Amino acid sequence: MIGAASFDNIVAIIIFNICFSIGFAEAPGGENAGGSSLLVDLGIVAAQLAVGLVAALIFGFCMKIFNRWPTAKTNLAKFLVVVFFAIGWPILCDQLNYTTAKYIFIIVFGYMCFRAWGKDKPEKELAVLWIFIQPCLFTTIGATLIFAKIDSAMVGYSVATIFIGISCRCIIAFVVTIEKKFTFKENLWIALSWIPKSGVPAALGGLTLAEANKRGNPEY
Repeated sequence: MIGAASFDNIVAIIIFNICFSIGFAEAPGGENAGGSSLLVDLGIVAAQLAVGLVAALIFGFCMKIFNRWPTAKTNLAKFLVVVFFAIGWPILCDQLNYTTAKYIFIIVFGYMCFRAWGKDKPEKELAVLWIFIQPCLFTTIGATLIFAKIDSAMVGYSVATIFIGISCRCIIAFVVTIEKKFTFKENLWIALSWIPKSGVPAALGGLTLAEANKRGNPEY
């Protein structure tokens, strides 16, 4: 479930970035507004994905070096390395304007670390860090809401949209997991546990508006 949820987020983010890049490249005042080939945009995105994938495989494979020493002596070092790459690589990609590369790198690098370390991964250390990081993450997203600018007439439509989305997600998650190895209660649990997956859409939701404001494109 955790692996599927993470991979689902990565797929959604990659698709969003493809549409985001192409949309603004073709927009009035964009890089390709003059009629450049759409294949060029897709090629750039594919190159970014390739860079992120190759880098994750290389750095992830190098994590096997920690297996030379006892786990008790390497857990802290593993923890620091994982945090370094988790924070440092996205910053580097943003600076190089290779934003799509960071998403595929994070998920593949994490998987490679698991393949290299198995049960000897710094799970407890990361869990403690997440206790402090998670509130900061969600309060930052919540802080972007400016209630004074929300049209009260749109509140009902917004609630309806959320309800429809959650309902569709629950139904689909329930249907695709109908197998003999799962009981009805387990299918139901999977469907309900999929509801809180909203952090990524909330984080991405304002990027289009922010980019449109940055470019001075009122239509977008």
